[in-house]
Amino acid sequence: MFQMANRFGAVLLCFVLAGSLLVACGSEPQSNV
Repeated sequence: MFQMANRFGAVLLCFVLAGSLLVACGSEPQSNV
C-alpha cells in the first residue's frame, strides 16, 4: 500500500514539475537566453 502511494506521489510530482516548467517556458520564452 505504501509503495503504491509512493509511486502515485512520484508520478503526480513529475506531472506537476513538467507542467510548471511548460508554463514557465510558455510565459517567458526568452528569459534565460
